[in-house]
Amino acid sequence: MACTGHAMSRANSAAAPRSSLFVWLLVRVVASVALIPSLVRSFVHLSTCRHRQSIETEFCPQFLSGTNVDDDTAMSFGEEEEAQRSLKNCTDNNGVTTDSAIPSNDDPIRCLFAWIARAISGDERYDDIGVALSTIFGRPARDSEQYIMLSEAMSLLPSNEDQPTGIVIPIEERRLNSLGPLGAGQWSGQLKEKFPHSLLDVKDLENISEWENALPRTCRQNLRKAASMNYSVLASPITGDAPAPQSSLSHFRCIVEHQVRLGVRKAAISTGDCNVDNEIDAVAYFDALCQAVCRFVGSTRMAGTIYEYRLNERIVMFIHEVQKGHVLRGQWCYLNDEASTSFGWFRAVRDLVGRAVEDDCIDVVDLGPNGSSGRLGSHAELKRRYGFDLIEDWPMVADYRGPFF
Repeated sequence: MACTGHAMSRANSAAAPRSSLFVWLLVRVVASVALIPSLVRSFVHLSTCRHRQSIETEFCPQFLSGTNVDDDTAMSFGEEEEAQRSLKNCTDNNGVTTDSAIPSNDDPIRCLFAWIARAISGDERYDDIGVALSTIFGRPARDSEQYIMLSEAMSLLPSNEDQPTGIVIPIEERRLNSLGPLGAGQWSGQLKEKFPHSLLDVKDLENISEWENALPRTCRQNLRKAASMNYSVLASPITGDAPAPQSSLSHFRCIVEHQVRLGVRKAAISTGDCNVDNEIDAVAYFDALCQAVCRFVGSTRMAGTIYEYRLNERIVMFIHEVQKGHVLRGQWCYLNDEASTSFGWFRAVRDLVGRAVEDDCIDVVDLGPNGSSGRLGSHAELKRRYGFDLIEDWPMVADYRGPFF
């Protein structure tokens, strides 16, 4: 694809403005994380039962054998959690049941999504995620204000879980919202400290086979298996005249399952205890929910393109991709439990590289930093095996100057 009319002027280095709603939601999420221990002590971890089987599938060694182990250690393109250790003797001996505000035919993730959707729409009654969690996982009276609010939010959800429910945001505002996550503070010179990024130079690649053939044998095997998986893929550009395509319940479920998988694993690894019924794992679960809400809000306010992956007609994974200047950035990659064991991450990276090689405008594929410092070893090493080198002064290699595409 020819690259024409490519502007090379330095991007605006001013900090990207964010709407009051976005800032407010982030503040609420951060504030709620501090309340997690008290929430856990006060309310039963209802969803532990619903997630237990998939979580244990991820943890137990028999499901972490072979080359597919990398699929879940990769996680998001720029995740912060440690993710390489097998846990042994994962067992479940105690079920958890409780009365709840959740109607019998609904699940807590759907309830949380309903609540957050109302908050994003501008309904100030839903401006506290702490109230949301206590309502969904607690035992409020059915005639209480919180229960009535939850019921109202649930009634406003579309019947189709794939239907976007976000707000319309002008495309220029979306682009401004994207600058921070793209690292504009670093490549504009506004921030002196640089957080290394994992980059792949594709300028001299004629086709994707050249990239694959240069990789170790195990990596080539993983990519071949990923390519053979029966994923159907749909590309949906994010526009300024419609809700973000990833603002649906189905996409939110992918983010939640992704974060729960990481959070519970991180807690189990740090304690050496894989008993999912203890308080540590409950804390990790609520922390994961708060992280999921924050990531969902952030992604749905950005520009870019969403690549939606389905298995058996169900959304199991999506990639948020942003193209700016001469760089193709894999911004976010969220996999549900099924995709995490179906070579989802490998498929996402292979498709990303393939699109970059075919586009004459693209010189570099950027998988972002690795953890909060940019150097998380497990993620950086995995990306390195697939040709993505960890570059300290990455703005000298990844040229983000120029327009969004």
